[in-house]
Amino acid sequence: ATHVGDINSLSISPDGRLLAIGGEKLKLWDLISQQEVADLKGHSHEINSLSFSSDGKLLASASSDGARVWDVSSRSVLAVLRGHQGPVLEIAFALGGKQLVTKDQYGTAKLWNPFVRYGETTFTISRSDERNSLPITPDNIRWISFGADPRTIKVIDFASGQEHILRDNNNFRFMGPIVDGKGLITVSDSQTHTVKRWNLVSGRVEMIFTPSGADYVEFVEKSDTVF
Repeated sequence: ATHVGDINSLSISPDGRLLAIGGEKLKLWDLISQQEVADLKGHSHEINSLSFSSDGKLLASASSDGARVWDVSSRSVLAVLRGHQGPVLEIAFALGGKQLVTKDQYGTAKLWNPFVRYGETTFTISRSDERNSLPITPDNIRWISFGADPRTIKVIDFASGQEHILRDNNNFRFMGPIVDGKGLITVSDSQTHTVKRWNLVSGRVEMIFTPSGADYVEFVEKSDTVF
């Protein structure tokens, strides 16, 4: 595939057939025939991020002029999403394509209904921690981000909109979701760099591991439910 201009973002459809390329322009390429099949026009600025829905029927694009949702089959715009105070740098579908998450350069994230023509936000997270990109769990149903207090992590359930807080005695340094989306691994900023595995459904700590000094693993059998 030949694409004229800078490339800022790529996304491949779930069936592996289409490649979306974003930069100065937004184009779709058929990876089987290796031919350009669409030049999607509408953005007035460069494309910063792209995301196909899980069924491949929708494509979301983020730019300094906001975000758009495209119908892949008709190549038409389904929704224009505006409301961020700065350029939208990242975008991703959640809840199997029923919701859309965007994040701007100031760290503000928004959850949208992608099927409303001019955008409808479900909730907004102001100035989420910039250490994260779009911190969506692999199952696409939860948002996780460092809290304003460095000893906390914010967990938001997309379906219910409920917000929960994980708290530790030490500052969190790193975190990463477990593949099934129901767990989270964190590393503390303490001298021992304690590693913990959290259950995102209950808020419980299920495992504690200290890699420094005398290595040990502690499996927590009983713990109060946090949520």
